Amino acid sequence: MKQVEVADLLGIRQPDVSKMLLGEFRQFAVERLLRFLVALNQDVEIESSPIATEPRLGRCVSPERLIGLVRGAIQRRPHHPG
Repeated sequence: MKQVEVADLLGIRQPDVSKMLLGEFRQFAVERLLRFLVALNQDVEIESSPIATEPRLGRCVSPERLIGLVRGAIQRRPHHPG
């Protein structure tokens, strides 16, 4: 899928898609990244659980991980020539 097509799908500009694919995502709030995933037909689940007694047992999705999910979804999306 071309960046301009992704931009149309997500409601953003093509240069912003390019920035995201390069790992620059600070201009997007976490909520917006989640909406991007939904627009890219990705299932989004948010879990809540008590804090683990040992930090290594806890799990948190960082904004960096979210942008990685968005980038992966964009790259996996098939290109439909039109």
